[in-house]
Amino acid sequence: MKPPTLLYSIAASAVLTIPTTHAAAVVLVGTGSGALVHNGTTKIDITDPDDDQVIDTAEWGTAPIVTGSIQPVGTFNGPNNNGEQWAKIFDGQNTGSVTGPWGTGRSKVCCDFTPGVTSVTMTSSTTQYSLTGYSISNGGDTPSRRPTAWRLFGSNDGFAVETVLLDTVTLADINGGAGWTAHNQTGEVVFVAPTSGFSSFRFVFDDSLDDSVENDDFQLNEIELIGTPVPEPSSFALIGLAGLGMLLRRRRA
Repeated sequence: MKPPTLLYSIAASAVLTIPTTHAAAVVLVGTGSGALVHNGTTKIDITDPDDDQVIDTAEWGTAPIVTGSIQPVGTFNGPNNNGEQWAKIFDGQNTGSVTGPWGTGRSKVCCDFTPGVTSVTMTSSTTQYSLTGYSISNGGDTPSRRPTAWRLFGSNDGFAVETVLLDTVTLADINGGAGWTAHNQTGEVVFVAPTSGFSSFRFVFDDSLDDSVENDDFQLNEIELIGTPVPEPSSFALIGLAGLGMLLRRRRA
């Protein structure tokens, strides 16, 4: 497992961060929508914290929420005419064909894979989030399309300058090196320590099980980002003032 690295331009200031590493690499937790890690647990998927299967402005602000390198968000009929586009990986469904808040068709993104280029970015215009982990679910057909290597980055300027590497996964990290074993399967990553707060997160996919089969050999059913909002700086200031007031009162007493 490669330790996370802080990437920055020459013009940017270097900021030291505590490396975030896997607790147990990528653990396979089940198949289908019921296997998504926020179901029946206290873990909060920050892409849909109220679990209404819609990423709305109350949750992620009014900025562009999701941008992907395969098909435009909001285009529900892609090259395969099956509604396979990036928004579907945040619909809270890890299954086959669906009719839901993100449109009809298959509940996944596919295909047009370029290793190291294919990516998806999630941005909040209002809040920073600290991650404790995440999950990735593969698709429902063609095992060769299952992702086997990816990187997760965080940023607070929309990746204009700041790009912080939070996690790196290769096939050796998935299920102890055995890889995926079924369709519609969810793999969970748990961090040893929470990350710093970021307003944007980006997954870059570097390999699939066999990207030599065809040039569009990639698919993904679902991503969950598990974490919590980071309090505004003003909140910390208020807490600090309250603590100072209590200390002064104790001294006077």
